Amino acid sequence: MPHSLTTLEPGVFRNNPNLINITIGKGLAEKNEGICGAGVELCFNDTGLSRITVKNGVKRLGAYSLSSLGIKEVVLPDSLEVIAEGALMYNQIENLVIPKNVTTIDAFPLLGNPLKQISNKTGRSFDWTYVIEGYSIGESFVTGTYGSITITD
Repeated sequence: MPHSLTTLEPGVFRNNPNLINITIGKGLAEKNEGICGAGVELCFNDTGLSRITVKNGVKRLGAYSLSSLGIKEVVLPDSLEVIAEGALMYNQIENLVIPKNVTTIDAFPLLGNPLKQISNKTGRSFDWTYVIEGYSIGESFVTGTYGSITITD
């Protein structure tokens, strides 16, 4: 989908079991709401959507932009600098690569995912409790473990 696309109409992909992967640009990725607005279940109901690729050039993954879609995989571009609040929450993501240029990760963008591994390519420390659960215990690190989640570089 082009960078200029900013809205998906309800039902646009509904009942399309062959839809597995979509690629989105700035217009959808940088929104501060779900890419389908309040009608997320209407956009992707009865599809096979499991992967979203965010196009290079996107600098910010907007608040709640890719939340509650049921996706198992998201591919983030190296151009990404900010992952906003709740951006990827309540999906089925097990493994995630944080691109090298990310400098800011807001509260709980990964809440509600069955995470197993995060590859932190930034070399920066993040408060993973804040990132995953939404509250801070004041402990930041680049690599290590958080519960059963392995954080590598």
